[in-house]
Amino acid sequence: MKLKLAIVDDDIVFVQQLSSTFQSSLHDKVELYTFTTAGMLHAFIKNHSIDVLLCSEKMNVDRALLPSSCAFGYLLETNQVETVNEQFAICKFQKPERIYKQILSLYSDQATDGYRFRTNSVSNVEIICFSGILGGVGCSTIAAAFGYQQSARGKKVLYLNLDPMAVVSPLFKGDDLQGLSEVIFSIKSNMKQATMRVESCISTDHSGVDFLSECKLALDFSEVNENEIKGLFSSLQSLSYDYIIVDMPFRLDETAIAVMEICSQIIFVTNGSMLAGAKLTRMLETLQVIEQQQGLEITKLAGILLNKASTTFGALHHSHLNCHGETPEFSRTPMRQLAEHIARTTNFTNIKGTS
Repeated sequence: MKLKLAIVDDDIVFVQQLSSTFQSSLHDKVELYTFTTAGMLHAFIKNHSIDVLLCSEKMNVDRALLPSSCAFGYLLETNQVETVNEQFAICKFQKPERIYKQILSLYSDQATDGYRFRTNSVSNVEIICFSGILGGVGCSTIAAAFGYQQSARGKKVLYLNLDPMAVVSPLFKGDDLQGLSEVIFSIKSNMKQATMRVESCISTDHSGVDFLSECKLALDFSEVNENEIKGLFSSLQSLSYDYIIVDMPFRLDETAIAVMEICSQIIFVTNGSMLAGAKLTRMLETLQVIEQQQGLEITKLAGILLNKASTTFGALHHSHLNCHGETPEFSRTPMRQLAEHIARTTNFTNIKGTS
């Protein structure tokens, strides 16, 4: 089901440009109606329903004619104003994709209990979790590199960092949207249009990878429970990604176990040291106990990736695990530059969805 959006504005150039972009890139998500006068809108809504109305501040729209379920906002020529007459305001002069995200946010706030959009019942997304064996092994760099590589190959990719202390900006930059904190709030508050709110918070890096910026406060993530993390992934899976890349430190709490259970594959990133090998052994032994207690199958999804390789991997005695790649150690290289280099030069093997 598409979002029915109506725009009332006599700025013909703006309306034509926005219509062209929406028709080319959002035709499967938005059904757009445009009007240059309030009277044309009034005549239209007598026989048609709309979900969101955006109008120029100059237009004298009779809001009494709108259904209660219709979200309403103003279109302005400045980005310095957030509300007009206590109504949400959107700046016209920004990327159409950013306008779309703000429209989703506006509508998700307005949505009522009896009115929700269908999401895809079948998802073909591969959820790949990258988890560091030790701090400093380069897990986030490897996860980002895999995302860059798959995006360059035409895949639709989302990067999701579930480390409460994460800082995403060294690897991904985009519009300054609400990010993971707002997503968690929408999931915890059981928002009826949580999927739309989630989509409205997703930024796009210039590599083409979508991402959610880190929590504003680390505590925002500390109280997320198992059901809420499943709700988050349910929303993300409905957004038609080829890959959701999860970057998560290894933990054994119920939330982390829930994430690993959802994943298509779990790739433990290690540096090949004896300490990392010993810790990996303990991690796998503990996971096997949890599997027996809870009837889960997690370790069969596990593999390893050797980053910053300086020792022989055979010394780790984990030959039963698939090795998904190996990268050398680089010194004094910025994270972004390093991740881009790894994306160009590393052959990630035996990862689901890759050829």
